[in-house]
Amino acid sequence: MLSVLKKISLFADPLTKLARKGNPEVFIHELCRSRIYVIAKGNYDDGLPKDTSATKIMTIMDKEATRINMQNSLEIYVYTEDDKNTLPFFSSSENAEIFCGAMSKKYNRIFPFTVLTVSGQALCKYATAHLDIVMNDKTSQRYPMNGKERALLLALGRH
Repeated sequence: MLSVLKKISLFADPLTKLARKGNPEVFIHELCRSRIYVIAKGNYDDGLPKDTSATKIMTIMDKEATRINMQNSLEIYVYTEDDKNTLPFFSSSENAEIFCGAMSKKYNRIFPFTVLTVSGQALCKYATAHLDIVMNDKTSQRYPMNGKERALLLALGRH
């Protein structure tokens, strides 16, 4: 019952509700002040066969975590689907988990994604890229950022 209620927009998380209100300035301001969830760009973005052992998956995830910790800057995961490049980010760990499950189901592969919590300001450097920036992608709370929101994000990134 609770999962059904979460699909109704009344039960959307506060950041999603704010985005849907149609006031880009307020949404972007709050986004930049918020902690969001992103997927780190990794070496296994094409996934692993479904029959990969749990031990191997844990070894890969451990190596990925070590590699990410050693980097000087964070690179966020971008995927290509239907000739569109998309950067997904999430307002909750639950939405990130739904995305990971949806990708695994769609491609019939295991994706050892590393989900990190970062400041919403981390998205500023991606505002000029030729890609779609989508909050809560592959969930019922999916929200693609529009051009005005991207422009505001870009302006904040320049300060």
